[in-house]
Amino acid sequence: MKERKQKKVAKGLAHHKSLLKDKAMPENKISIGWRIAIIAVIVVALIVIVWVVWSSLQQKPKPPVSNNVVGNQITQVPANQLPAVFPPNIPMEPNRQIVENYNASAANGQEQATRSFQSLQTVAANVSLYENFLADPKNGWTVLSSTTSNTADATLLAKNAGGILTIEISQLPPQPYPASLVDITYTTNP
Repeated sequence: MKERKQKKVAKGLAHHKSLLKDKAMPENKISIGWRIAIIAVIVVALIVIVWVVWSSLQQKPKPPVSNNVVGNQITQVPANQLPAVFPPNIPMEPNRQIVENYNASAANGQEQATRSFQSLQTVAANVSLYENFLADPKNGWTVLSSTTSNTADATLLAKNAGGILTIEISQLPPQPYPASLVDITYTTNP
């Protein structure tokens, strides 16, 4: 009986082996399931690589818009006076804290005037004020760009016959009132 059982098991194993042999894939071929899994891993890896590259580019600080005179000789100006070449018709809130107020000059004759103040207005309100001022033809400015990357920062760039005007507006930390920092720089043509 034992012998018969062994023969039956051997016959069954031989049958299974023949079935497996018939269904076995050639050794150089990969099953469809494995192919899909490999492709999925490659696609996920590519997505991760693209995301990492994209997010690292987003985090790099962008060079600030600046038309500062190179090789400046800076002269501070009292807060109650406008810097020498600063356009006198640019609107500013009266009686606000002046943060910066200076003239700068370079050997090539180029002049720069900067005046920064703390505003009681929001970034959006200041953007509207200065965009309207620069767009009014009677004021003599041509708007080159207006960039508002978010509600906390904005940059306006304009020119007139004499030079370039940069207005940077940034939200100040929370206070009991809306507040922003307005930095206005005028740089004469060389």
